[in-house]
Amino acid sequence: GIGLLAAIMGCLRKAFSQTTWKRIFLPPYYDLLKFVWCLKFAVGFTILICMQVYWPAFANLEVKTNDDIVNANVAGWFLIAYAFGTTQTTEGTWKKSILRILGTTVGGFSAWLALTVCGDNAIGLGIWMTFFNTLVAYLFLPKGFRSRFGLDKDTAWGPGYFAMTHSLLVMEVYLGYGGKNDITLNRILSNLMGICMAMLMSIIPPGVYGNSPREAKFLLEDQKRAFRDCMKLVLEGSDSEKLNHFHASAKSSFLAGFMEANDNFNDANQLKRLCILKPNPEMKMGLNSVAIVGSSILSLLRFGAILVESEPCVDTRFNEEDRQIIHTLLESLDIEEDVHNIIEKDKARNTKDLMFIDLIC
Repeated sequence: GIGLLAAIMGCLRKAFSQTTWKRIFLPPYYDLLKFVWCLKFAVGFTILICMQVYWPAFANLEVKTNDDIVNANVAGWFLIAYAFGTTQTTEGTWKKSILRILGTTVGGFSAWLALTVCGDNAIGLGIWMTFFNTLVAYLFLPKGFRSRFGLDKDTAWGPGYFAMTHSLLVMEVYLGYGGKNDITLNRILSNLMGICMAMLMSIIPPGVYGNSPREAKFLLEDQKRAFRDCMKLVLEGSDSEKLNHFHASAKSSFLAGFMEANDNFNDANQLKRLCILKPNPEMKMGLNSVAIVGSSILSLLRFGAILVESEPCVDTRFNEEDRQIIHTLLESLDIEEDVHNIIEKDKARNTKDLMFIDLIC
């Protein structure tokens, strides 16, 4: 109890700290959408719990069957299904939920068939579960190390939930917690309720989309801003320690932002065979280009620090023509300072961005 209270107090302290609220709105984090996404996730949990606590008809909901043993209320499993169905993007949530629906319903039906065919025969049930769990895993999981649970970002959740539902339903009925019809029907219905809630909460605006270029645009703006500020420091003759610190800060923010954008795209790209919610392949190409540009700029920042260390006198590093070229380049970057309004305003700005990428590459 004390450990739980300490953890809650630690989370509250961190949640209301000044640094946390700055991260929501300021570069290089832009955590506002992630904050709203987490808030929606918590609201979904709250709604389901309130329905369970304050809505007796829902708390006692049960689809009646002809089983003699009746013990499987709908309530309970929907919370786990809601938590497992939600991922970090809207597309990923829908695709994982679809896989969970398929895995849960097909796994539940297979469990019902096993109990119908084998009855209380423990050996028969064991053989049935082993065979069908292995068959589904073989058909839908990739070969090799990526077949481990959760590593495959395409169809792995389907066979995972099939095996989970399949085995749990057979064990519950075999251990006498309810009849096969009662357990199977109500457990599947409870899971579907939680999954539908996850899908509903994910489409309530604002959402986090793996196919959105938002994070990539933020990364490009941040790198242009870092390049500009670093070159100004070099022209002003700043010391190498300040430039090294600037490089380290720019590197950590870029890596964090790029990993998040790439993870969002991978999350949205699961279940590739689905005909809807397909990420644009150009988005992946754009992320690759941003990675090249970011790496190039970070190398230039590091080169600037080395230049300052090797040439202490600012006058020996650049002549007047060099300075004019650098100032012209910096003025042409067209950096968007309002990070919450980064959009494609006109073709002129897009052209400048492309010229800048070509220059760096």
